[in-house]
Amino acid sequence: MFYAATAALLIIGQEASSHAALVAQFSEHLVNTGYIPKEFGRTLNRAMNIRMNADYDVSAKITKDLALKGLKDARRFVDAVRKFMQSKGVEVR
Repeated sequence: MFYAATAALLIIGQEASSHAALVAQFSEHLVNTGYIPKEFGRTLNRAMNIRMNADYDVSAKITKDLALKGLKDARRFVDAVRKFMQSKGVEVR
């Protein structure tokens, strides 16, 4: 999701300097402008929070169900970004 969001921002001339900036800029420039449906802004934010917990909270419980939901969300997110990029004339494989 990070790399898909990064690519989408680059298409519109934006670049994020951190994960947090990426989430903020994705929402500001792609979600709030209507290029990407709002649900995917929330999806990216939720994934960022889970990643932060998994990386920095030794007591975090990342269950198999949570991981599988995250994978499903990631696939849908990447598909949404792919559609946006194709609408901008970018060939995406």
